[in-house]
Amino acid sequence: MWCEAVKANAEYVRSSDILSNLPDDPTTLYGIWYTSQHADHDLDLQRLALEAFRPYAESGSRPSMYYAYLYDRVAIGEGRSQRYGTQSCFQADDRFDLCPLEDGMEMAERRIRSGLSPTPRRR
Repeated sequence: MWCEAVKANAEYVRSSDILSNLPDDPTTLYGIWYTSQHADHDLDLQRLALEAFRPYAESGSRPSMYYAYLYDRVAIGEGRSQRYGTQSCFQADDRFDLCPLEDGMEMAERRIRSGLSPTPRRR
């Protein structure tokens, strides 16, 4: 049921022009981010959302953490390492832990700039 709702909402986000003009309403903005973030069946939509949130995150006019989560989700979907440490994956030993990370030296600083805690939460 949840997956079908995400798919239906993702189809709406994709078919509308909402990503080209993100709304000011925080609840609607969260819904767009949440739908895009969880639309793992549609990596192209996630990429579009990532680009839509980029200028707002860079200017600080929208929650930067939305961009951080989308960036990592897209990176993992493309088989790359994540940059902000927001995504967890099943590991070879059946543990659920952080997906592979880019160089961690600057990760804490990136996380703080994005409104996240300096260290990712391990599960």
